[in-house]
Amino acid sequence: YGYRYVDGHQPEPVLEFSYVDIRDHPNAVGWDTSNWQALLEASLGFDFNYYGQPYSKVYISTYGAMSFVENSASAFSNYYSKSIPSTQSPRGLIAVHWSWHNCYTTSRDRVFTLQTEIDGEKVFIVEWNPQSGGKFQAIFYEGGMIKFHYNSVPSSPVASYTTIGIEKPDGSTGHSISRYTWRQEDLFTTPFAIAFVIEEVKIDNVRLINGDGRWGDTIYAGSKKYHFQVDATHSRGADNILNVMIELGSLWGQENIKLYYS
Repeated sequence: YGYRYVDGHQPEPVLEFSYVDIRDHPNAVGWDTSNWQALLEASLGFDFNYYGQPYSKVYISTYGAMSFVENSASAFSNYYSKSIPSTQSPRGLIAVHWSWHNCYTTSRDRVFTLQTEIDGEKVFIVEWNPQSGGKFQAIFYEGGMIKFHYNSVPSSPVASYTTIGIEKPDGSTGHSISRYTWRQEDLFTTPFAIAFVIEEVKIDNVRLINGDGRWGDTIYAGSKKYHFQVDATHSRGADNILNVMIELGSLWGQENIKLYYS
């Protein structure tokens, strides 16, 4: 069980940048970040499946990172020594733009959250506006996808001394896009988007519709066109299934038969 990621770089698929500006949304929540080590506990409004476990709330750091498991607030100031994945705190790190650029302020809100819908699907959005500049967000989709959108970032070169990625809560696996080190050049050019998607395809209930033999479960090579039905589901919806392959075994040791649907 895990994720793969796509982004705005070639080759295909290239992820489209589609920032959702939530600061002025009437239902957005602006959080008090007058404590530079604040850890904000927010409800998602739905259960989000993360590495196979459901979570209904998230802990947000002012340092451009968060986790579904509770950590100490001070653990998120450990941006210079933790790598992804690792068992080091903070555990279950979701690093959107994790660096020393925090959202500390005494005069205005710099972290916003919003429960809303995109194309009929429930989402939860977190937006950071660091004191040193930049504007970026994370979007959690009820179906399991995670998107990072970077309208602008405070680091220069982009992602220099910045950790970006996600990891399983036990630290056993994850995806690291950027680690805390100096970069000679930009990792990407803003605006930019990264998405972590679950790739689960389930094939169930394969049925031979017009088989031969006494039980209707036999096919004869070259006899006629045989029709199969199969229940195929994809974690991101049917539109993401490009093709289905069914492999039929032989009773007499001949080569297996492979059927493709595209």
